[in-house]
Amino acid sequence: MRAFAGWIVRGSVARMGSVTRSCLYPAAFCLSLAFGSTACANESAGPPAPPTLSQRLQGILDDTLRAHDGTGVSAALLIPGEQPWVGTSGRSHGSVAITAQTLFGVSSVTKVYVAALALRLAEEGLLGLDDSLRQWLGSYAHVDSTITIRQLLNHTSGVYDFVEHPLAWDSILYDPSRLWSAGEIVTSFVSEPYFRPGAGFHYSNTGYLLVGMIIEAATGSDVSAALRNRFWDPLALRNTFFDVEEAIPGELAHPWIDAGNDGVLDDFSSVPRTAASSASWTAGAIIATALDLAQWGRALYGGAILSDASLAQMLAETGSGYGLGTDLILGEEHFNGEPAVGHAGSGLGFASVLAYLHNLDVSVAVLMNDNNLDCMFAIASALVEAVTDHVA
Repeated sequence: MRAFAGWIVRGSVARMGSVTRSCLYPAAFCLSLAFGSTACANESAGPPAPPTLSQRLQGILDDTLRAHDGTGVSAALLIPGEQPWVGTSGRSHGSVAITAQTLFGVSSVTKVYVAALALRLAEEGLLGLDDSLRQWLGSYAHVDSTITIRQLLNHTSGVYDFVEHPLAWDSILYDPSRLWSAGEIVTSFVSEPYFRPGAGFHYSNTGYLLVGMIIEAATGSDVSAALRNRFWDPLALRNTFFDVEEAIPGELAHPWIDAGNDGVLDDFSSVPRTAASSASWTAGAIIATALDLAQWGRALYGGAILSDASLAQMLAETGSGYGLGTDLILGEEHFNGEPAVGHAGSGLGFASVLAYLHNLDVSVAVLMNDNNLDCMFAIASALVEAVTDHVA
């Protein structure tokens, strides 16, 4: 999985059939039938009914979360011709269970939204994907001004990923209430580039901060306003928010991390999110429910958001397995080769994956309130397997 600083167990319940229960009382009734035929329980009771798809999916969440010692999970599936499915398991904190309305940080899946926004702005003529940084931003040490927006979006810019700076997170979290600007992050934690622009691939959160700065310059508005006006409001995604720039209503799952590096997860909810969310910004600060995330994935990759030409650019293979804000090889990595695109992410106490299965027009979202990536991908893989079996 590509880093952010930015994976089936089936159970069954034995049930006593209604005929068997009725034969417990009165006993004389069953005895009278026994002389002329097989005992009524054996005659009437058949094999247990197979689980419904919903039951099977819920079993996956419960069993896999338990098997991998996960904290809490919310998942959503959109299947053509069927009602959306949302399942939850585990807890937010204490005895507070995860619900379908629980919000989670989507971490690096934020990049999917930001890349789509850049493509939309290009459609509107407000920017060009091959515009250079020098056309939009001032100069920064260690940032080549000839880098293009496209190179930032597909991680071929060579710009240093600030989360790899040895002092970055200690500095950012030293004062968790501090509001960081993208410019401060680029100035403080960006070292020499990995390579010259276009000469390689290296995942870079810094690149998406630079894209965010360009979006602000091109639109004259906050990134949150540009996202809400163009995408979230028209799609009625009422449970999707941009942290720090927007108030977060509703219940955000408590994030759990191993703060003491002792193998024990700690509830990180008492630590203000301002510093971490503002530092990650357009690289990882969106918050949503699983259903909203799945609906976004289907709308985007299903062709309802961008023009065919723009979507083709987003999904164009450049040799790295990554398009514009989109992992093109999720299926190869996690879904037994089933063609799928999307993104995964991991932040401070949250993990996320969004996958769209081309051949099935199925959208899958899995959100967790810890960084148990093995558990998250195990759940996502098992959900995809169950769905492909169902629609086959």
